[in-house]
Amino acid sequence: MFNPEHKYVSLMHSKSNLYASWEPLRPVRVGDYGRLQRDNSFSPEGNIFDKGLAARFGITTSDVCEDQERRIVAMEINEAKVGGNAGIDATPFGGGTIKTNFKVKKGYVAILVMLRPRHIQITNRGLLRDLIYSTAFPEKYVIVSEAYECRSYARLLAPSQEHNIEVNLDAKTNLNSFSAGIHLGWSTNVSGGDFKYALHEDEDAPRVQPLFQLVGRQLRGLRKLRRHRPVVELIPPRWRCVVLEPRDSDNTEIDDSERDTDSYDSDSTLW
Repeated sequence: MFNPEHKYVSLMHSKSNLYASWEPLRPVRVGDYGRLQRDNSFSPEGNIFDKGLAARFGITTSDVCEDQERRIVAMEINEAKVGGNAGIDATPFGGGTIKTNFKVKKGYVAILVMLRPRHIQITNRGLLRDLIYSTAFPEKYVIVSEAYECRSYARLLAPSQEHNIEVNLDAKTNLNSFSAGIHLGWSTNVSGGDFKYALHEDEDAPRVQPLFQLVGRQLRGLRKLRRHRPVVELIPPRWRCVVLEPRDSDNTEIDDSERDTDSYDSDSTLW
């Protein structure tokens, strides 16, 4: 049975090695952790910074950069012709435009466009790996290690079309006497696709997270053969941290119902 979310997430990960959210308005933060479902959906169940795990392992974050615009186009069958141009005003939403067009003859195409995305990431991947493979962290959980957040985005999943597919952000004149002036609007000419967008022009408006990275343990054996996950799998460390009585800020133990008991060649290190 066709699952549009699974298709969109898989296509975008194959192109970018990042996880593109089917529901970008669903809040996600760097440090969030949870289970990845079989349909590729991800819902945070907690955050390593809130639980005190980040402090225990010395994990911190940094704002890397803010780009003018970022777009990702992923085709199921790599025979599409992609074109596009972007002209963005220096002011936050001052009459800039983004135009993307492409031809898809077969299969599906996924596209994500973000306006002025801000990139936040965990600074030390080695310390994050130590946490993920420690006894404090359940085996099947994954962590958001970096994220792009913005106030304006458009995402599209569409089947092949007879005409060129377009996704545009254009400046439009609003003649309403109460809100006259130039405003921006997302649009597409696709029929039969799934198109979602947000455009928050207020500088104080909340940001959304359409794109982030999930990291987790390596799958092994038959589990790895059965499933391709949109997850960056970290190589096991030589030494494994054994955390005694992991507790959150409320002094309650983290759920260890899925904590694994895999054996490692190296001796464990007491943390």
